[in-house]
Amino acid sequence: MKRITEFEALRGLMALWVVVGHVLRETGYDSPGALPHFSFLARPGLAVDVFIMLSGFVIFNLLDQQHEDWLSFVTRRFFRLYPLYLVVLIVSAILSPLYPVYLHMLPIQGEAVRILETLAHQTNAALLPHFLVHLTMLHGLVPNSILAPSSLAIVRQAWSISVEWQFYLVAPLLFFLLRDRPWMFALAVAGVVAIHTRYWLDVGFAINQGGFFLIGIASYFVYRRLQALHLETAHIVIAGLAAIAAAAYFTRDPLPFAIWWIFLCAAVLSQQGIRNPFSLFCDSAACQTMGRISYSIYLCHVLVLSGISYSILRFAGYTSRPVFAIETLTATVAVTIAVSFVTFRLIEAPCIALGAKIRPKPKFAPSQADTPIPDSIPSTPTLLLDQASAKTFY
Repeated sequence: MKRITEFEALRGLMALWVVVGHVLRETGYDSPGALPHFSFLARPGLAVDVFIMLSGFVIFNLLDQQHEDWLSFVTRRFFRLYPLYLVVLIVSAILSPLYPVYLHMLPIQGEAVRILETLAHQTNAALLPHFLVHLTMLHGLVPNSILAPSSLAIVRQAWSISVEWQFYLVAPLLFFLLRDRPWMFALAVAGVVAIHTRYWLDVGFAINQGGFFLIGIASYFVYRRLQALHLETAHIVIAGLAAIAAAAYFTRDPLPFAIWWIFLCAAVLSQQGIRNPFSLFCDSAACQTMGRISYSIYLCHVLVLSGISYSILRFAGYTSRPVFAIETLTATVAVTIAVSFVTFRLIEAPCIALGAKIRPKPKFAPSQADTPIPDSIPSTPTLLLDQASAKTFY
């Protein structure tokens, strides 16, 4: 099936941003003023916000395309997420007792590293319960008052995997309710706004990310309607700029919204047959390849980062922060991509095919009305932080 190449490229770029952000934090570049004009790179949580918006778009498109029942949809989604997640979870759990030792070795003990050390000690104090809860992919639903830090234990970036899984479990119902009921969509928006007047459970609780999902869902409905219209480039660009301006006015950090609307506008332009340099860049083999292996990049990179940093400190030694950061970043990105190629071919691709093969047969033939697009994932410390600072950290 044909993919929307702009969104495939977006997935890859956001996954690489997450890798870069975690490297910068563990090499001491999370402090104020450490990266003038580029401090956003040390905030990988912004990339996860984009992932969540993309997920809302993608999942509603798939539901609109496939006309699957709940069991068929969830079966395919399970085989998309779980096999690689399980492998990374097991490896991370085995290495978890060594993680505080590695963190203590880091030469610059910034705020991010100190928080990670706290999380690591709390995780190891209840490693078996954390592991059992993580096996369900519903660890984001467990309050910290019962098991802390549930969302962020063992595989810290997997809080967003729990968010995705929670969304998948209810997405068919949401699609049924919102598809042809504008008043229900307005009610959903009002509900999310009301819920966000307080912070529930933890960053891994899907409702806390409901606003980002709804933006993606609304974007899909707009995209679907625009397929029947012929728009000029100026109309699309002006609408995109207006959306970005609104996000800048109403949100504390408009960058994720700006990124999302830029890629969405590029996708709409392509849909209208208007080719542009941005879409040509997204069509490149490198961007498309990074998009295909983005889930592996996202899940595997923390293990790779820890191994690379430890090896550099153990065998090459620490000279200066810039040198350590460049060495760590270069090696981590290269090795993560290499590992991700392997995990995609050996784990992801076969299990995706298996999920499609064993799922229950759909009751209705798929619609050809819309263009299918790729999957999205997506996507840290929160027990000591509020929602905004937790997502900024991650």
